[in-house]
Amino acid sequence: MKSYTVKISILFSAILIIVALVAYGAYYFIADHFIEGKAAENMLYINQKIALNVDLKINYDYDKLTDVINNLDPNDGDILSQLNAQKAKIRVGTNPYVYFGSVEADRFIIDGTDYFYNTEFLSTDYYNQRVAIYAFADAFIDSTDTTLYGFFKIDNYIAVFDAIKYFDPIFLEVSNAPKNQYFIISKDGLINYQIDHLTIRDKLFEHYVRGNSAEEDIAQIVDNLYAGKTGIAMVNFDGKQSYLAYSPLSKDFSTRHLFVVHVFAKTDVLSSMSYLGMSLIIVLVLVALLFAVVLFGTYHLLRTKNSDVEAARLIYYYSKPYIVRVSASGKIRYFNKTCKSNLQSYQDYQYLSDFKTEVDSTTVLSYLRKQRPFTASFTSISGSEIFIRFIPLRSGFGYYLLGEDITAREQDYLMNRNMALYTKTTKLPNKNYLIAKLKDLFNNEESLGLLNSLVAFDISSFKNINNLFGMKIGDETLITLANIVKESLKDKNATLFNTEADNFVVLFERVESFNEVKKWVESTLELLAHPVEINKNLLILDVKMGIFNIESEIYGNLTPTMAYDHAMVALKRAKNSRTAKYVTYDLGLGQYITREQIMETDLVKAIQEKEFVMYLQPQFDNEQERIVGFESLIRWNNPKYLLESPAHFIALAEQNNLIIEIGKFVILDTFRIAKEFEPYNVHISINISPVQLLQAGFVSEIVEIYDRFELKPHAISVEITETFLMTNFDSVIEKLKLLKNHGFNIHLDDFGTGYSSMLYLKDLPIDTIKIDKEFVRHLNTDKFSRAIVSKVISMAKSLDLDVIAEGVEDDKQNQFLVKSGCNVIQGHLISAAVPESVALKLINEYNINKTKEIKVKSKTKEK
Repeated sequence: MKSYTVKISILFSAILIIVALVAYGAYYFIADHFIEGKAAENMLYINQKIALNVDLKINYDYDKLTDVINNLDPNDGDILSQLNAQKAKIRVGTNPYVYFGSVEADRFIIDGTDYFYNTEFLSTDYYNQRVAIYAFADAFIDSTDTTLYGFFKIDNYIAVFDAIKYFDPIFLEVSNAPKNQYFIISKDGLINYQIDHLTIRDKLFEHYVRGNSAEEDIAQIVDNLYAGKTGIAMVNFDGKQSYLAYSPLSKDFSTRHLFVVHVFAKTDVLSSMSYLGMSLIIVLVLVALLFAVVLFGTYHLLRTKNSDVEAARLIYYYSKPYIVRVSASGKIRYFNKTCKSNLQSYQDYQYLSDFKTEVDSTTVLSYLRKQRPFTASFTSISGSEIFIRFIPLRSGFGYYLLGEDITAREQDYLMNRNMALYTKTTKLPNKNYLIAKLKDLFNNEESLGLLNSLVAFDISSFKNINNLFGMKIGDETLITLANIVKESLKDKNATLFNTEADNFVVLFERVESFNEVKKWVESTLELLAHPVEINKNLLILDVKMGIFNIESEIYGNLTPTMAYDHAMVALKRAKNSRTAKYVTYDLGLGQYITREQIMETDLVKAIQEKEFVMYLQPQFDNEQERIVGFESLIRWNNPKYLLESPAHFIALAEQNNLIIEIGKFVILDTFRIAKEFEPYNVHISINISPVQLLQAGFVSEIVEIYDRFELKPHAISVEITETFLMTNFDSVIEKLKLLKNHGFNIHLDDFGTGYSSMLYLKDLPIDTIKIDKEFVRHLNTDKFSRAIVSKVISMAKSLDLDVIAEGVEDDKQNQFLVKSGCNVIQGHLISAAVPESVALKLINEYNINKTKEIKVKSKTKEK
């Protein structure tokens, strides 16, 4: 503990020293770069501000004088005389002009005196400008006046003013500026005006800068002056490191382009900005203090945590845990009293490798050296299994293993693992367990070489039982089915799994022949064909089965998952069959699945290339003796699928979300046909897929299309199956009401094939019940079918519902239906589903020309 604290203290002290050094270096680096950069920026700003003020003042006074001259009337006398007469009133800044004069080719005439230009005046363009600054002695012959004047030249008139009184107030009006020297220069560096008001025509760079500063720096400044740019540079001015800032005045003043120049000694500037250095020091000190606080806080936390660990170790030791002393090579040196009192045959453990652990002996030794925890299991004195989790702690040349009894925790883990492997409702092993069992089978070549088989089964329309009787009855149904199947598997080497919901799988192992499995399937299906009593309800369970015989030599690269999938494919094939109660998987069925995949691809292409067409099957009213409607039925106009049942590809489209696009085509084309058939006073029925009806926005979409075609009320009948309606009652009832309110008729299709309760019918917004063809088909031979159909018709009439009988194929069936009260029939007795053109021909034959008729014995004659 003490050694650890010393190490931490040294480490943190070193970090503090490094941080202090870094802060010190950072200060000087930032001071050299940031403060000097900020200083240059501020000095340039001062220079630009004063240059702007000079520029504005000259412009203002020049323009003002120009206005005065332009406003003078020559009729009132000589312009110059008028200016001199008003000299006391005309101001330049706050002062009057000193002189007004006229400009001649070789002289200025001021107050009647001629001032002839000297050689310098004539040989340069410094003086003859709109705005200029010079002394008379510099420009005129025989003049000794060294006063510094400013000159405004306006046309042929010259105005002279005191330059010092004019410019000094502008340069001195900026407060808090560091001590500086200021100049007005031409672009070639000629000084026109300077702080000491000397009239010596010096050049700034030759007399003050050049010789002390680098020539490339001077060249850069000169380039900027000739380019009319603003800038600042560090130069050696008159022997001192200084900032030289320059900003141009308006080019309109002089062709020599005047500049305002400031020179600030570096020491004066940095002295004026000492507050920045102090601020920087304060910031760095605060950052350093904050870091120190965080560092000491971390140090304190680590010390506290270390103390807690040490305390925990002591507590752990004195609370009598399992303690084992082990050498570095893994030899056991000592068991404490807790081990001896609780572990059976502890003396048999000589080496760490003798412990029963979840890893091998080499790994457990590496755990020891890395001081990583591990778990070992032992037999207790009472004979039960206990689990101890050891934490290795190095001590001298060996290790102490501090152990904690985690038996309860391990048992909880095992229980949770079992929960993951068993189904809660039936208490049967689930799909995870099945796959694990299959993996064990496939990993054992000897077992795999024997005869093994999978049988998958479930209850068709199990969801209907849940919806009609409730989840409790549904669960009891599954339990009852599981018990029946388990009873039938007695004395067989088979395991029943409840893989999910109502799906079950039986794994048969080491059977004598696959025919044994087939016989079991047939006998079980025969057993389940009888009604089963569940909570005082008699239910017929429609169970379908799929068989997959595990033959690895036939099915190459077979895996456990593939075996399960094959069994499920066989079950799916059985469920899609109207006749078969079970299907055995073979290579042909595998090719069927491949064909399903090809059909799915072709469905996508069919949508894109518009291969679907609508056929129409007539609905004939025996009482009116005319066709009153058609059912619109989709067909796939592709030679490859001409014989394919529409129910097949529609089911596939529903599984793969293609039904929405197909459904849109059906609606649009059916509504178009309905509009064209309006003059014949027939309605059109359209089958709506459950997927479509459950889609959000379906009602508004179909109503919008209905309105777009301007269809009359009751021109369209929407058909939905009884099974779908009963399983989704709450989801669709409001949608059907909305459609009915908008003028649609609602037909309940395939009535009698589902689980519907008669109590529901009075609440449904339906107009018509369609009797399923399965009942109509056996009317001539089966008295039960006749009884069911008669009752359905009678019940529908009592509820004021219309009835349409589907699948009517002969006169005898029709006679019975009419006698029972059902007048509207649909089936091959009238016509199969036909193209639109043929449907129009049928209307002509049955409704208009009456060349075809269906003869029915009247009820009166029968009596």
